[in-house]
Amino acid sequence: MNLAAEAAVPEARDLFVSAIRTMIFEDVMAIYRGPDDAATRYLRQTTQTTLDRRLRPIINTHLNSVGAVRTFRQAIDQYNALPLVNPIDADLNGHVSGYAMNALFSQLAKEEAAIRQDPVKRTTQLLRTVFGFIDSDGLQIYYEQVGTGLPMILVHGWGADTQSNWIDTGWVDALKHHRAVISIDVRGHGRSAKPHAPDPYSYAAMSHDVLSVMDALTIEKADFMGYSMGSFMGAYLLGHYPERFTSMVLGGIGNETPSSAAQGSVIARALRATDPASIDNPAGKNVRRFVEANPNNDLESLAYSALKMWPEGYPLKIAGEHIGQADFPVLIVNGDQDYPYVDSADDIAAALPRARHKKLPGADHLSAVTDPLFKDIVIDFLNARKIVEDTSDVYGRRP
Repeated sequence: MNLAAEAAVPEARDLFVSAIRTMIFEDVMAIYRGPDDAATRYLRQTTQTTLDRRLRPIINTHLNSVGAVRTFRQAIDQYNALPLVNPIDADLNGHVSGYAMNALFSQLAKEEAAIRQDPVKRTTQLLRTVFGFIDSDGLQIYYEQVGTGLPMILVHGWGADTQSNWIDTGWVDALKHHRAVISIDVRGHGRSAKPHAPDPYSYAAMSHDVLSVMDALTIEKADFMGYSMGSFMGAYLLGHYPERFTSMVLGGIGNETPSSAAQGSVIARALRATDPASIDNPAGKNVRRFVEANPNNDLESLAYSALKMWPEGYPLKIAGEHIGQADFPVLIVNGDQDYPYVDSADDIAAALPRARHKKLPGADHLSAVTDPLFKDIVIDFLNARKIVEDTSDVYGRRP
């Protein structure tokens, strides 16, 4: 029975991750402020019925393979044949399923309590994914971590999140075999806090979410990959904190033009329109549809971020005068139809000691994310880098 229970427990991982991804902010805060087993209680409440349904066929297969069901049934029949006893109809599958779930949630509660005492303790790969919130400038920031090896930070584009930018597009699955992938929902996006004010959405302020996650996980240095907004944040980081990174992939990046920078106001008006049918700007209509397609998006926070980010959209200015100190490999990737960014990306590469700019034929700003060639280029870039066997220089030095 113990072997049957152990074989069934891995089914819990996907259910737990799904439960986390459907959390609303109120759920997160209730866990954050709750007792030592608040997260465990949440997971049990939201997954127990489905988990029991998934465990039973696996348990039944294992019990039958060793004849346990037949032996148990014979024992029950012999008992029920005795005189003066109340007949019983025991459910062996149900017993083992309940045993497995009780053991699982008991262990999870112990590890949760340990993590609350020591927030950087991550005793299992499951808990690295489940307990994915840290504080950054007083804001709760969500992250997910999967894979093994050297750490790699992923930062999504504006209006997207970890799920839509990196998981649904296959990036996490592609990269987790090469790196320990830590994907972040930047403030204003996904599961993270969504302030209604402009200042939290400067590239300098948002970039601190990356550093806060790295510090919380005691990551001294990491590879970095951003797309669009995430790449502009990467520009800030390579210009101001180059010592924290070992390489960067910057996708969908380049200079705004005066007309494209002015789109921030157009986007904000479209997001704040009471009636979407009243939006008369085609670009505004498209952005409104794009944003509303993600149920985690908050229109007002994204309106504030658009007003703040678009006028700042000049990577060399964001990086500042010390950009040349980022002496590590940098790969810049744009669709060759990604205007206006593709026209100025060579200038960014020229400002860096070890950068190159690759173009994806026929791809624009949106289609580049799912272009298989993009993944091939990035994985080749990672594989070409010298792998440091001793990872003590990337983990464990931050307080």
